[in-house]
Amino acid sequence: MGGVDASAGFAYQHAQAVHRLLDLAELHDGDYLRVEAANDVVDVEIFATDDRLVHAAQYKIRDRRYTWGEAELVDELARWSALAVACPDAQYEFVTDGRLGPTGRKVQAALEAVRAGQNTALAELAQSRQASLDPVQCARAWIVADTPGFDQLLANAIDRVIALLPTVSGQLEAEERGTQLVHELLRIVVQRSGDLDPEARVITKTELNVLLSSRSEYVASESWSTDLKNEFIQALRQETPEGVELRCEATGTGAQVGDSPSNRACSLADIIGAALIPLLSGPSGSGKSTVIRRAQIIAARHQKIVIVVDAEAYIPKRLGSLVAQAINTSRFLGAYSTTGLSALRDPEVTVIIDGVSEIPPEERSALKNELRQLLASDARASLVLAGRDSTILQSMLPRHSPTHPMMVERLCRAQRLEILSTASHGALSPDIERQITARVEHALKGAADNPQLFAVGAALIASGYKFNNPASMYRQHVHSRAQDCGYSNITVLEVGLGVAFAALADSGRRYCDSFEWTEQLNSAVRALRDDGHDITTSDLREFGFESGFVHRSGGDLVRAVHDSFADYFAAVAHARGVARIPRKLKSRDTARVRFLIELAGLTRSLSIQISSDLPFLIPEAAEREDLQPEEAWYETTKAILSNVWPSATEAPCVAFWNAADSCFVTVNGNSSGWLGECTYSEVATDAYTFEAANGPLSVAARIWRHKLHIELDRARQGTASVPRTHEETVTALENFSDALASASHKLTREIAPPGQTEVLAGAVGPCRIEFALDSNRDAADQRNRGVLFRYVNDQDHSHSAVQEMELNPDGTWTGQGCVDSFLDEDPSRRASTMTIQSVNRLTNRIWL
Repeated sequence: MGGVDASAGFAYQHAQAVHRLLDLAELHDGDYLRVEAANDVVDVEIFATDDRLVHAAQYKIRDRRYTWGEAELVDELARWSALAVACPDAQYEFVTDGRLGPTGRKVQAALEAVRAGQNTALAELAQSRQASLDPVQCARAWIVADTPGFDQLLANAIDRVIALLPTVSGQLEAEERGTQLVHELLRIVVQRSGDLDPEARVITKTELNVLLSSRSEYVASESWSTDLKNEFIQALRQETPEGVELRCEATGTGAQVGDSPSNRACSLADIIGAALIPLLSGPSGSGKSTVIRRAQIIAARHQKIVIVVDAEAYIPKRLGSLVAQAINTSRFLGAYSTTGLSALRDPEVTVIIDGVSEIPPEERSALKNELRQLLASDARASLVLAGRDSTILQSMLPRHSPTHPMMVERLCRAQRLEILSTASHGALSPDIERQITARVEHALKGAADNPQLFAVGAALIASGYKFNNPASMYRQHVHSRAQDCGYSNITVLEVGLGVAFAALADSGRRYCDSFEWTEQLNSAVRALRDDGHDITTSDLREFGFESGFVHRSGGDLVRAVHDSFADYFAAVAHARGVARIPRKLKSRDTARVRFLIELAGLTRSLSIQISSDLPFLIPEAAEREDLQPEEAWYETTKAILSNVWPSATEAPCVAFWNAADSCFVTVNGNSSGWLGECTYSEVATDAYTFEAANGPLSVAARIWRHKLHIELDRARQGTASVPRTHEETVTALENFSDALASASHKLTREIAPPGQTEVLAGAVGPCRIEFALDSNRDAADQRNRGVLFRYVNDQDHSHSAVQEMELNPDGTWTGQGCVDSFLDEDPSRRASTMTIQSVNRLTNRIWL
């Protein structure tokens, strides 16, 4: 090897040694590493605490013009075979950045065959090369080719170190310390590899942990052992689930058809650990966190490990640290980053990540990368994702991932009564409980289905307060709490908090660290002083913390006591004109826009912005209109319709006209504009006509809904003929799957407002079906054959559409029925039903 080649080879060996040193941090029984073994076979050795050799590796580079062949690889294996007899617990790797040639791949295949119990290929290689290859020893040998070069190895090492750091305050510190530590590890490896004394070429796990810990104190991390698992479970078993039991129901295509157990409401605890990945979505206050916490405690009572992590505490590339923080939540158990990484690789563990869609896009992208690496692992924990936005939850996973989209079921009257009884500790009589519940239901209407809103409303009514919508209810609650704490300038204080929370919401968060919170309060004070108010940053900070509306949680996160309060405070600041509504509204802004409408009503500009950015909020927002018809309605209606009308079709021609002291609207009639006094025959002919009422948003909503009804009720394709053979049955099911996917995608494109195709498609969910058909191929009546099914993404072609049912099918099949249920239904009719249900979920009401 020449001078340049030798230098490159040493650099590659040293970079690989840094990675093996990081492996040492994650090995339960790993104790120390030696660079440059005493023999000339191994470059890096890893030893256990009892001095057993457990891992050995040889690292070689190769010019890209050349490949590794049979002769060289067999020689390396022969050297290992002779050495391995003395170390029966060790695994050996020959690692190279080069490629394997045809004969090199033959050697690699022979090793795989040996591990499968077939020694013939290895024996032939040994005979042809006149080499001694012991199959027992070679079964513990691997050839790893095409690995990254020096630069990429160091970059990957930095990412690994960042994940292992016990404590960091943020991403910038993590990246800086990660880079410094990798350089320090590389320096140590290079320095010790040149020492003549084998004992001086050792690096211990303790040395590594000291380097990874803070500069001032060594942090001893507990391993993810059986004892630690039991401690974690015992800590949870001592807790009692709070509140009423809320169940979950399937959403999207999983809830559409078939006699499927997943279609019925179930406890989240019942499906944890299944092959499917549950995706729990729903608005703020719907009970997601309550359901998750109850599932964790119930799982612990059955000796199952569920770790619940808060996505808002996530620092990029430090998922292990986030899991460790969650392990220490109920009781500090000494878990740090390495513990969390080990838990993520434990198939007995379920990790629930809450608030996934509530973190900014940058952090979400980093988390997405870590989750995809996790899902690609052979041994890993089960996963559950939770957050407000179902589309974002789905986007965090590879497209082929089997998922179970679900949401917390709406409260029924019995559950509301149970919430009230629990909150009052049984102090109220059943009659009073029913009266309070009815009054909350009347005031909040559909919002009474939200456990958080109902609980706050019930407490206020029980205390003698009155309100007529969620915003007025929150206002009463905030002012009541503030008065109890002795505050007088409550309106100014809540606007100040609102300015801070509005700024955070604009950045995609409802949380920050203490330093940023102070900066946000400083900005709020400047805005209030410009508005003529005498207030200080200390006033706002004290009000937030003392009233309990703001609190500091683990990891120095400052946040509202509940996300809904952050949205309310932000809406107050918008309503008072102290904070501006963002120019582009996103789905995460829906809650604060709802509060704003309830506090300040609908303006023309807000109506148009909602139609452009949050069109599925239109039906709900329109219910807040209470205006008298005027000429300006025409232009506003026209602008709204242009925002919601599908791009492929021209927006309708709309005419407002007066007759018999009423105002009417005609769509696609003889004229357009504000026409004044007219007769039906002059304007309408046979066109769609109705009386204009409430406001332009209401008018536009009615026209849009009429359009959707037309598109969703077009001519049907018809049902399939009765199959007579197994082959015809397979073809019929394949055709149904293809037709359903095609019809669903076509409908989504045809009816989605501009820019909302992905949102609607996400609500519909995967719409191609895979089937598992029972094995009775020769059944006389093919229609009665049993079938399992599941919905998959249209782009997933890794499986055939129809498979044969296994004796013990896995848990990824979400529905069951018979062939006839798919033959009797028109796929376009089902696509229409799925789309209607999805639009209704997006609008949060039965609108279509």
